[in-house]
Amino acid sequence: MAEKTDIHRKKISFYNKAIALFEAKDGVKNKARVHLKRANSLIREAKGDTGYKGEIALKVTHKPEYKKGQFDKAKADLNVVEPTLAELDSQDVALFSELKKILEEE
Repeated sequence: MAEKTDIHRKKISFYNKAIALFEAKDGVKNKARVHLKRANSLIREAKGDTGYKGEIALKVTHKPEYKKGQFDKAKADLNVVEPTLAELDSQDVALFSELKKILEEE
């Protein structure tokens, strides 16, 4: 469902629901991938990328406290993902590395 939208806040909402409904039978790898995708959307949204597409690029600026909160949530997600990196594909590992770098620069 989250893949059908580019809007980061909607994606975050979908990923929150997916994580809340996750069951052990769904697998650790799949759960890690959802955490990784949520971390990506959290970081992009906190940095001002709304995800809206169109003739004009819509960017927003957030208060520092909000950004810090979103970055903290993304860090927590990446901490969940890190122990499962060996099970993820190269594209997911590359995204993980990119997100870690962004968070270190903030």
